[in-house]
Amino acid sequence: MTSFVMIRSMTTNDFETWFSQRQTLHQAVNAATRISSPSQTAYLRGPKTSWTELEFASLWERAPSKGTSNNLYVHVPFCKSICSFCNYDRLKPGSPEALKEWKHRLLASIETLAPHTKHLRFQSLYFGGGTPSVLPAKILKPVLVALDRSFHFRPGASRNIELDPANVNPGKVATLLEHGFKHYSFGVQTLKPERNAAHNRGSQDEDLVMRTLDILPGPLVGTVALDILIGLAGVSPDDTLADLGKLMAHPRQPQIDLFHLTATNSYIQSHFGGSPQAAASWLAQYDETFDQALEALCDLHGYRVRNRESRHARILQPRRFRPSHIGPDLKRLARNTYRALPHLRSGRLFKAFALGQGYTQLTSIARKPLNLLGLGPSARSQIFGLASAQTFPSAGSKGPTHYLGQEMTLQEELRTFLAFEIRDRGSVKDRDFRRLFGMKLAEARPKTLKAWQRLDFARPVRGGWAFTRSSPSETAQMLLWSVPTDNLQHEIEKRRGPRS
Repeated sequence: MTSFVMIRSMTTNDFETWFSQRQTLHQAVNAATRISSPSQTAYLRGPKTSWTELEFASLWERAPSKGTSNNLYVHVPFCKSICSFCNYDRLKPGSPEALKEWKHRLLASIETLAPHTKHLRFQSLYFGGGTPSVLPAKILKPVLVALDRSFHFRPGASRNIELDPANVNPGKVATLLEHGFKHYSFGVQTLKPERNAAHNRGSQDEDLVMRTLDILPGPLVGTVALDILIGLAGVSPDDTLADLGKLMAHPRQPQIDLFHLTATNSYIQSHFGGSPQAAASWLAQYDETFDQALEALCDLHGYRVRNRESRHARILQPRRFRPSHIGPDLKRLARNTYRALPHLRSGRLFKAFALGQGYTQLTSIARKPLNLLGLGPSARSQIFGLASAQTFPSAGSKGPTHYLGQEMTLQEELRTFLAFEIRDRGSVKDRDFRRLFGMKLAEARPKTLKAWQRLDFARPVRGGWAFTRSSPSETAQMLLWSVPTDNLQHEIEKRRGPRS
């Protein structure tokens, strides 16, 4: 069981001095940089370390394997267009050479890293981006073959891929099913074509989205999740509710992930005249009235709301499936079962049609220590308690593959868990916290909790702690109290730049 050094009790004067100093420090942080989302605070981890690919591979030999959630992520940095609200590493696939360069670099990383992960069994494979569905079969297939040959996947491991409706067709879906993909997702954001065009998303409209849902397999074979952004410039709460009603009414009954827009500085400049206040006011329209209308809409269409208290993402899931997709699903199941027969002796039956365990990149969702192996430019990797790093060079750049990030301690894992748990659930249960970190939150972070109680952000409840529901930026300001002083001072110095 993990243990931590207890923080000694502070006198009242000691706490008052610390509290005052931290308030001043937080003011300096906010003067140096814009802290607007809880996830930002999770990644305020101090100075970075650089590893060569071989050095990083050696770290994977020390990755914990007992009782862990092991996930493999492949970043495909290509999109047909660059959405103005997206802050992920991506570029247009300008030439076949760019796709080939991505493939060769990825295959080289697999060859280097895989031998050092033999003690791990991966529960999921996720192709994200960017838009992985832009990859032609001649690029995608050798990557899939190399992944299957090089890494150990658990029986029933889930396979997930992000799509673009503009390049989805029945043939591509059949190929993905053949390679074991059962979980599909794509961004809708809004069904208003003029708003998509204003955000450089091309001509995506309601007809294209509905056609894609018609093509994708039904619930007996796989799952489909759609992304909707709330707070998108020019899209009102009434527009969002109208879009949700149309999507819920589709016979496919997709899961809908309702994300709060995290407005970057460039997005605020482009769509809100450079005013963070204007962006916040637009998002603030999604208030309790919207929440009540959303609940009523879900009841009407047989959906339920998960993560109700989250100010980051809520999940809308169908309570039961309609029979319209059962016929095609049964045909697909029969075909997949037939294809699986040759693999019965090799133990690969589950790969053919099992849904498997889900992908996640957060310990707070896995509820157990998490390892994440990221492949491809800008992909994030996490070795629980050892390292968290991003892959370089970025998309379209040259140079040897290397990794830039921080060495992780269990205290940093604890703080990261805390940030996302508060963001997504608004509470922390002592039982879950102790199972992961060996003690209660009050034992691990007494000063932080005392500050939060003074600021009316945290309150003790039976079996743990509850936190005040507030906007993402307000929650981020509260989470600064959990960031070590050295990390905040490093952030200030980094933003100031070198002194003359």
